[in-house]
Amino acid sequence: MKRSGAAALFGLFMATWPAAAASIGRKEAIANAAKGIEQECQRDAGGDWQRWYGQLAAFREELTPLIAEQWEKQRTTLKTGILKAKGDPPLFVECLSAGYLCLFGSPSSMNFEDWLKTRNAPDIIATVKDWLKQRNIDLIFVPVPKMVEVYPDRVVGHVPPDRIVAPHIRKMVLDLLRADVEVVDLLPAFLKAREQDREPLYLPSDTHWSDRAQQIAAEEIASRLKRYPFVKTALAKPPLYKVEPGSTPFQGCLWGELTDVDRRAIGGAVNMHVSRVRKVSDGTTVAPVDMSSIVVMGDSYTDYFQGIVPGSGISALIAKAANQPVSMVTAAGGTTEPVKDLVRNPELLGTAKVVIWIIQNAGFSNQWPLLPTLPPKRTHIQRQP
Repeated sequence: MKRSGAAALFGLFMATWPAAAASIGRKEAIANAAKGIEQECQRDAGGDWQRWYGQLAAFREELTPLIAEQWEKQRTTLKTGILKAKGDPPLFVECLSAGYLCLFGSPSSMNFEDWLKTRNAPDIIATVKDWLKQRNIDLIFVPVPKMVEVYPDRVVGHVPPDRIVAPHIRKMVLDLLRADVEVVDLLPAFLKAREQDREPLYLPSDTHWSDRAQQIAAEEIASRLKRYPFVKTALAKPPLYKVEPGSTPFQGCLWGELTDVDRRAIGGAVNMHVSRVRKVSDGTTVAPVDMSSIVVMGDSYTDYFQGIVPGSGISALIAKAANQPVSMVTAAGGTTEPVKDLVRNPELLGTAKVVIWIIQNAGFSNQWPLLPTLPPKRTHIQRQP
């Protein structure tokens, strides 16, 4: 059912928040997420990861030339290459943001298991988890699927019924879980949400997720935070924040690259829904603080909305869910850069109890810069068949 407006959208969000954000223990969360991914592989390929990856060859063969064509356009004309997801409204995204789904730029003959061995992100993430744990700080890692991973059938034709098109990324997430990294696996929640409502999970002409997607992520993260005594104590007190539903015109970073036909097709969706979180005490918008128990860390997915509408975005929603201020360490396009910034901030490390590391899946699968400030590299990821 199509949403009638911002009030209906946020009424539904606030009505379902308590049930969706029930507390879940760390070990239980890791076990449940791992079991879910293992069941996907079992259902789709009898538990054979290589077979599952092979079954998606037609998807990759259809997506790869689309990306290549747009990348060549970008390289030769200096205009951003764009992929289009058909629908109402259509959604547009920078072409290379979908490259991780088809291993774009890797040798076509490369086995996906061999590709996984070349990725250093899982080991770095596990190292950061251990480094933080030595300081009594928990890590919750949140990889965010990009638009094409959630709406693949609106971009190409060869898509399986369950719409899971990147077994290699699912395996990477599973490897992290098996390495005792707590991961908030958003893909199942996003795939379910797109079936329940037509409200887009991504901005129509931008590379970032929508307010609705951030609401879903905040609910999932809140279910993890509620196990902590300091969060339980905060939630037992009167609410510090309230959510103000609304919308704001925002064309997005790709608007200038679209044709007039595409712009007309987007239509009213250019008025994006936005949750603005305000303090109950004086009505001012919430903003990240210098020091707190909860640190939101990551790439531009952590702070993009904050720059458009003060008091909005994932960190504000997490503050509302936990009933306390949060801090933010962010770097646009960043992988290890935010970690380095956190390491350089001993005052924040002294107050932090949980770090929520949010990064888009496209960056999650890239080769990452090393972290010379952390202990020597250890091999955490023991890959299993």
